[in-house]
Amino acid sequence: MKAFLVPLKREKLTELVISQIKNLIFSKGIAVGEKLPSELELANDLKISRSVVREALSSLVQSGLIEIRRGRGAGAYVVNHIHKPLLYSTVDLIRSGRLSVRQFLEARKIIECASLRKVAEKITDEDIDKLEEINNEFLKNIHDGLLSTEITSLFHLTLIELSSNPMMTMMLHSILDLMAEMRFRHPDFVTFRKGVYKAHVAFIEAIRQKDWDRSELLLMADIDLSEALEPRKKDQEVLFSPEVLRKKK
Repeated sequence: MKAFLVPLKREKLTELVISQIKNLIFSKGIAVGEKLPSELELANDLKISRSVVREALSSLVQSGLIEIRRGRGAGAYVVNHIHKPLLYSTVDLIRSGRLSVRQFLEARKIIECASLRKVAEKITDEDIDKLEEINNEFLKNIHDGLLSTEITSLFHLTLIELSSNPMMTMMLHSILDLMAEMRFRHPDFVTFRKGVYKAHVAFIEAIRQKDWDRSELLLMADIDLSEALEPRKKDQEVLFSPEVLRKKK
């Protein structure tokens, strides 16, 4: 029997801890927003060292399944950020020079327009009212750069979620997050945002009329507006630095 025994490697222990925590999350044993037991509690329950638990938690952070919070209420919390690994991969493509901004926006257009036909099968008047409400909120905050960016992202994510395709949602979420973090600029940002608002108004009206051909054209035109934006070079150098990426992971 002894000849068949293989010592457990540290890496294998880490993988087992990751697997158990994932199973707990996916089985709804612990919900999004809830706090995991402390490192010490997990180590005691699993009868392993805290360093192995720490490695497992670090891997789960990179997977977008948990986040580590500091300060009051510090600890590991379950989150739904599963688009994060795709975000990191996209950052690597941009840093390596293999992905241009134009290609980036082209991918976004394909994803959103492909999902629109699926949305057409399911969208309700209440859903359309929700999109209109988000767009009006965008107009109210048009002078607030960070908030208006968050709201316009919410508009597009709300729309694509109606397709009930989590893969599409994950890809778009990653794209929109990266666009926000790349700190795109425009010579006249307020005028640009007003153009976005008007594009959304026209798009919503086309949806209300169930004119899906026009809706698709308007959605493409809305995304095309982003071609006028330019990422700030200095901010990108900081954003894509190894130190910042390590912190994000």
